[in-house]
Amino acid sequence: MVATQIWYHVGSANETTKARGFAHLFEHLMFGGTATHDKRDCWEHHRLYGGNTNAGTSYDQTVYVSEIPPEGLSGVLKLEADRMVNLKLEQQNLDNEKRIVTEELRVRIENSPLDRIFAEALGKPFNDHPYALTPIGTKEDIAAANLDLARDFYRRYYKPKNAHLIIVGPVDGAATLDEVRRVFGALPAEGETPPEPPSLLEWRTAEKIEFSEDIPPVEGALVGFLLPGPNDPDAYTVKLMNQLLAGTPLILSRWT
Repeated sequence: MVATQIWYHVGSANETTKARGFAHLFEHLMFGGTATHDKRDCWEHHRLYGGNTNAGTSYDQTVYVSEIPPEGLSGVLKLEADRMVNLKLEQQNLDNEKRIVTEELRVRIENSPLDRIFAEALGKPFNDHPYALTPIGTKEDIAAANLDLARDFYRRYYKPKNAHLIIVGPVDGAATLDEVRRVFGALPAEGETPPEPPSLLEWRTAEKIEFSEDIPPVEGALVGFLLPGPNDPDAYTVKLMNQLLAGTPLILSRWT
């Protein structure tokens, strides 16, 4: 299998106050079809070759992933390049994805007391820092999204200058690079990279917060620590220590 990833350097921490929750909503919009491909084509291509595709939004990036046998890689590259410049952004599609994301928010956050508490506990200590809000946004954020915001977001951030392509698997390296240059090199060199959010280590955070939830009727406590970011020399020491103590991996994003 060949693993392909397109990383766009834009996440919830790069949103403006008028477009909260927009990075995650736009992740969904990218599967909406283009001027040359129906929205089912990407899924059908992976189904045909026995592969799979998905995407995820975090605080600092949005990543589109594919796993497919080598003979399906060429089609994946063409589909990714196509939606980088030819995405259809129409009201019907936007309305549909807003309903889907709202339901996802209801199921993943609102329907889980523990996740509701965690989201609030994560945001309150950071005050107005960009990392204070989770990538999924709120119902009010999603309802406020419109086509003008979507088109501006796409024009600025979903272009070659703000993207990284990763390919791993049993492929001919030189031939694959040549194909990447042919497919993506023809695209206009456009786009911009948003500025980095302020460092949390230099941000004034609340040392203690208290809040209440109606469900569940129990008391709980969360203790959090600011850890080194992914570029810090101690980052992987902390990751290893976390695995030894807790048996779970630590994701080294810029907000840890």
